[in-house]
This record gives sequence, C-alpha cells and structure tokens, in this order.
Amino acid sequence: MAGTLLNINEIVSDLADNNTKNISPLDVRQIVTSSYQPQMIFSGKTVSSPSNGAVQSAYRCLYYNPYFFEPAGETSGGLSAVGQIWEFTNNNSSSLTANSTIPGVEVRPDNVSPRGQIPASTYAIWTVYTGAAGEVTKYDVTSPGQGWVAPSILGNSDSYAGETGTLFFNGVTTGLAVKFNGPLKALSESGDAFTYTITTNPNSSDLSGSGVHSPGQGSQSAADHTAVNTTVSGVANYGVTQGQENHAVGIVSTNVIGVRTDENRETYFQMYRNPGTLA
Repeated sequence: MAGTLLNINEIVSDLADNNTKNISPLDVRQIVTSSYQPQMIFSGKTVSSPSNGAVQSAYRCLYYNPYFFEPAGETSGGLSAVGQIWEFTNNNSSSLTANSTIPGVEVRPDNVSPRGQIPASTYAIWTVYTGAAGEVTKYDVTSPGQGWVAPSILGNSDSYAGETGTLFFNGVTTGLAVKFNGPLKALSESGDAFTYTITTNPNSSDLSGSGVHSPGQGSQSAADHTAVNTTVSGVANYGVTQGQENHAVGIVSTNVIGVRTDENRETYFQMYRNPGTLA
C-alpha cells in the first residue's frame, strides 16, 4: 500500500470473503484509515491583527490529519527543532513516568484568546512515549485540537510568533511546553496575499508495529501536495467586514498553497487529498 488513502478496488480486495480467515489486522487498519472519496486533511482560516484589523499570514488551524504532514521529531534537532508542527520549548522536566507509553496527555493552550481570537483553542490529545528522565521521545497525535494559531511571517509589522501550550496528564501540569507552528508554514506575505509551505509525511503507512509513530504516505512523491492530488477550497468570512469580495486559494506549486483575502476579511480554506487512480 502506497499511502493511507486507498482506492475502491483496494478496499474491496481487503474485504474479500473471509472463509479462509485472510483478513488481517493490517487490512482492518487500512480500511478504517481510508475511503474512496476525497479526504479532508486540513481546515483553517487566516487571522486578523488585533491592533489594526489587517489580515496577516498567521492562521488558525481548525483541523489537520497528521498522516499527511510533517512527522514528529524526524528532522535534525528532534522534537525541539525550530519549525516542528509542535515545537518543544521545554522537554527537560516532567512528572510523567519514565520509559512508558502514556495515552491521554492533553496539550492545553496557554492563552484563552490567542491573537485576539475567540473562543479559546481546544486541547490537543496525544499518546506520548517517554525516556529515562520522563522526557517525551515520541508522540502520536490522537486529536490535533481546534483553533491553534500558527505564526505569521516574523519581522513584518505586528507579526505573531505562534500559540503556546503546556502538557497535562490527569489534570496536572507536566512542566513540558510546546509552541504550535502548524502543518503549513508561512512563506511570503505581501499585502493581502500569502503563501505557505505545506509540510509532508513520506513515512511508511504500515501501522503494524514497525516503530513508525507517524505513519504517512509511503514515499516523498506520494506525500507531495500537488494541484492534481490535492483539492483546495475557500470562502471569505462575511462576518468580519462588508465590502467587495476579492479572495482566492489554490496550490501555487508542489507543496505551496496561496491564499488571497481582501477588505480586512478573514478567509476560511480547506485542503482535500484526492484518492488514487482506480486499479
């Protein structure tokens, strides 16, 4: 299997008559992680500056599917690498049990009104894997949370560095802290037009215990987001201001998405991964 998104013939093949008991746990996992229709992998909206109302390249991430974006901790610098989707800013002290697998860890937002946005972002939920000192060595995203605000282009007027959060377990803080950089990284900001680099996940899609904690699309070519395999849609938020509508979203080039908004109006945009060609 190349990735987590199967075509209809592959799904039917996995559901062949089971008199011979040939349906494996891997077959079941493949089925529940796929369907033939386009699958939404990202939803977000641009965010206005709280000081002057201008829309900037910061965006609020309403949902993302971790199978399609940057794997956790697999770049130089590990979980603390600058630019990770969730960048650890403190991974040195923890109340978590050492050398353990711990489900149900909550990543709670530090600010109830990030970048002036309301309502507050919701918790992300992780399963974490700890090392000898209780530090997080790996994690699986069970739920990415909703509403976390990613950075704008830094250095521009009134730029935003990204929302921060703290890890809690059983209602108690662990002392571990993260910054949310998001699955899309702000690349350019020119007036009301922005571009973002879309991160990718080329990891194996095999969930059968190979040690991969961020299963992906099987190869870099399958992981790339293109104008052919990715459908993008967007709509301006009329609740922000009234005026002439002039907005657009789309794949600009491989792994780059462009978003244009106007009249200080926030734009909602979504990405859908298209299923493969029928076999």
